[in-house]
Amino acid sequence: MRYLISNTKVVLVFILLIIITSLIGIIFLVDQNGKVNTPSSTNLKSYDSFKNNFNNLNLNKGNSLSETINQFKVLENPTNSPDIRYGALVQISDSLIKTYIATQNPKIYSFIANDLNIFAKVNFSKNYKQTDFASPCMDPQCEIEPAPKEILSIINEIRSINSSFVSAGNKEGQILNLKSSIYNNSKNRYQKAILYMNAANQIRADEEFQKANLNNKIADEIINFVKNRYPEEYNILKNQISQQP
Repeated sequence: MRYLISNTKVVLVFILLIIITSLIGIIFLVDQNGKVNTPSSTNLKSYDSFKNNFNNLNLNKGNSLSETINQFKVLENPTNSPDIRYGALVQISDSLIKTYIATQNPKIYSFIANDLNIFAKVNFSKNYKQTDFASPCMDPQCEIEPAPKEILSIINEIRSINSSFVSAGNKEGQILNLKSSIYNNSKNRYQKAILYMNAANQIRADEEFQKANLNNKIADEIINFVKNRYPEEYNILKNQISQQP
């Protein structure tokens, strides 16, 4: 009889230990607000917030979005090495930059410059390079001065070209180059001058603009703008070009 009582006590103690262990687990799962926390298996800091901000971009479905989502899966897998997971972040950045250039959606630029950049730096400090998450700014939120009337006029001129001479895609591509020059938020006048000169040179060398006999006309209009707006910088660039073999 004493042996039976002893066994009963052991069983009761064992059951009590299970109950206590379960209660401790519940305490850890429930936060001070009474909400149940779901432990993240990604072991990445602020991942839930990062993923939610990405979802809030409401990107259109397509091949680009599908590939980006696949890269998120690589990022989420804690068994992947830091190099592989960081590489997935870089791929996400590249995809979003392409989407941003095509749409000029300021929310995408903000996500790349802030959420993506900070998330990568915090979680992959050994791999992190700022250049991996650097996007040209192509929307008005980045401009530090009003868009020049001369360049806006040239943009309208390009847009009005008959598409039978210059394709719509080519026109928009050249306009994007000019917009990138406008909205570039650098205060370095020399850099701004280079951007406009490069845009002019691309139009001058473009085959469709050449066939339409508009390449030199439009390129010269951009160059004249640079001469007037950035005279010192223009002279430096002109001398550099003349010295090239």
